[in-house]
Amino acid sequence: MPIAGVLRIGICPASMEFHLIEPLTELLRRHPAIRLDVSGATFERTVEKLRNGSIDIAVGFEAAFVDWPDLRRQPVHSALRTALFVRRGHPLLDIENPGLDDIAKYDFVSPSASRPYAVQIRALYEDRGIDWRKHIHVIDFFPMVKRVVATTDAIGVAVADTAEHSESFQSRFVMIDAKLLFPTGSEMCCAIRARWEARPAVRALMSILRVGSSTDLRFD
Repeated sequence: MPIAGVLRIGICPASMEFHLIEPLTELLRRHPAIRLDVSGATFERTVEKLRNGSIDIAVGFEAAFVDWPDLRRQPVHSALRTALFVRRGHPLLDIENPGLDDIAKYDFVSPSASRPYAVQIRALYEDRGIDWRKHIHVIDFFPMVKRVVATTDAIGVAVADTAEHSESFQSRFVMIDAKLLFPTGSEMCCAIRARWEARPAVRALMSILRVGSSTDLRFD
């Protein structure tokens, strides 16, 4: 019997939606009777929807899901390299090896408030006695992130592999080594409710995600 029905998928933060392009394309190729319902939201909202059954599966950063024992996680693919980026002509680019003290002088555009990024960005300011609430924009929609970074001195967060393969991105922005702020990559995972048996459509998507594709990495 063919796998069919609506598959409700949450992605958090919403700026990571591009990671589902190729897996969902492959899912529909294998199971054309599935109907997709994909929504991007903050981590907190996505977890709420997953736990109350409003969505069937969530995809996001591993670090953000670890504190929820009622959720079962499966790795999606290898760690994503993180990059900080600024507009061309930004004052930071005049410093040969900018450190955290230099970075903390500027505002940040952060994905929605969850680990791993938001916590570490907040700590950047708190460790220096600075009120982070006066220096952080919280935006998941990446076109808006780019617009804010392009028109201000704010610093943005991007997936390094993605940025490196976008000529449009490279023409407008410069990447800064993020290892000082984010010393390790960010593992991605998918999560489902641990006490509920996954429906066939959910299992089919998890099987595809387990393969480890990094999907379509274009910004343009």
